[in-house]
Amino acid sequence: ERLAQWLKDHLQQRRNAVRFLLPRADAPPVFTDPTLLFHARAVVKATEWQGQGPEYGKLRTKYQKLLRDALKDRYDHFAILAAWDNQTPAKSRFSMTLPLPLLRQLQEATPAEAWAAIAEHAVHVCDTAGQGKPFDAAARLRDEGLRALDAWMAGAGWDLWAEFGAAMPRTADGLIEWWSAIPPGAGAAVLILDGLSLRELPLLREGPSPRAARWPMIPAARLR
Repeated sequence: ERLAQWLKDHLQQRRNAVRFLLPRADAPPVFTDPTLLFHARAVVKATEWQGQGPEYGKLRTKYQKLLRDALKDRYDHFAILAAWDNQTPAKSRFSMTLPLPLLRQLQEATPAEAWAAIAEHAVHVCDTAGQGKPFDAAARLRDEGLRALDAWMAGAGWDLWAEFGAAMPRTADGLIEWWSAIPPGAGAAVLILDGLSLRELPLLREGPSPRAARWPMIPAARLR
């Protein structure tokens, strides 16, 4: 609601071009964060004193890097305007993009590393989003949690699809490796699910038996 009102008060056009950097939920207020204050003050004083000796220039560079790293860690995702209501800005909707650490990782990774990160993120979202919620609400939260990834894969990450076959492990290879590690005589079974079943991942992990907690997960692979 505050973001939408800010857009109405300060921008009359290209509202969807603004990216709002958002802090972690557990981040302290920016103007009282002791880490940020310490690093920022160190940069200011080193800049003031750098004419007195080369050591202050080195300190300035050191604390600038520490300050940037602290800010990167603090602001881990951003929001963009998805639907605008000029009459009632509070009804406007914002879309959360990928977490910035994941986005940076995808931009710098090889195709194999990128697909591994995508699979890990998808499994994490489906395994954690909606915990403690009714089944239908939890499934909706998992869908929403993956919406940003889906949008990225349909846009900036589209070229990764061309590398999917070579970058992702084969399901058959994963099953053979898992089956080969089972001690002789031990009971075992295999259940293969499609990608949409990730939404029910917590239920599948819990299952009707406590043994379900020990189910191995091969979260993403290509069938062949």
